[in-house]
Amino acid sequence: YGGTAMTSIGTDWPSSSTGRAYLFGLVNPPTGLADVVVTASAATAALDAVSSSWCNVHQTTSLGTAVTANSNGATSSSLAVTSALDDMVVDSLWASTGGGTITVGTGQTLLAETRDGGSAQRRNTSSYEAGATSVTMSHSWPTSTFYAHIAVALKPAVAGPNGP
Repeated sequence: YGGTAMTSIGTDWPSSSTGRAYLFGLVNPPTGLADVVVTASAATAALDAVSSSWCNVHQTTSLGTAVTANSNGATSSSLAVTSALDDMVVDSLWASTGGGTITVGTGQTLLAETRDGGSAQRRNTSSYEAGATSVTMSHSWPTSTFYAHIAVALKPAVAGPNGP
């Protein structure tokens, strides 16, 4: 972000696929506009990226524990994320849907959805939901396929909502 390397929050992928879901973060980035540049570490057939900015995130204990799931064949994913009131839970899901649309779970807000347009119709979605004791982040799609899913709670600097 603006030339500063981001820190990996976590990653996950199904064993028989090259598709992956990643989350990266940067605490206290400089104010103002900056480019987010994604550089692949190896040759890649497709790369989708979603960028979001969050306010009121704690500067030293900004994250809960990342939770992941993956499968070589499923039509949905569901993650139970430990969080608290005033947290904001964010997720990223990669799936090779074969053209089907990904639907986010009840209570979640879709942040972004990308797709590569190739025959496999690989898609990446990102969503968020306000924190509670436990928040379920779920996505579903019509055709059984590979997927990788990761989610984490963002911890607030002060009590009150944080948001995109």
